[in-house]
Amino acid sequence: MQATRVNDYKAEDILGLVDQRQVGIEVRNSSIPRWRANAQLGWGAGGLEVSWNLRFLSAVTETCANALVTRCRAAATRPVLPTACTRLSITMPSLVGGRLPPHRH
Repeated sequence: MQATRVNDYKAEDILGLVDQRQVGIEVRNSSIPRWRANAQLGWGAGGLEVSWNLRFLSAVTETCANALVTRCRAAATRPVLPTACTRLSITMPSLVGGRLPPHRH
């Protein structure tokens, strides 16, 4: 498992203009969640492998204050939605010269 917590973020250009992006606030379809975590679990035996991954991003608030045309009247918070992915992989014997290798007991 690995996790990251962002305490603060500030980007300033050469003219001293500060970017609108902040931790926990979505701006321009991009966000910096305060917490981000990934957990992986895997198992394998012979030619069979199974893995499971879980990803967590903390909630962020989306505002429409900087949009030119908007129907948004207030800020909305996107909820925390963990996502999971399961993968199954089976390794088949390789073909040698168009045939399966001989089976050995």
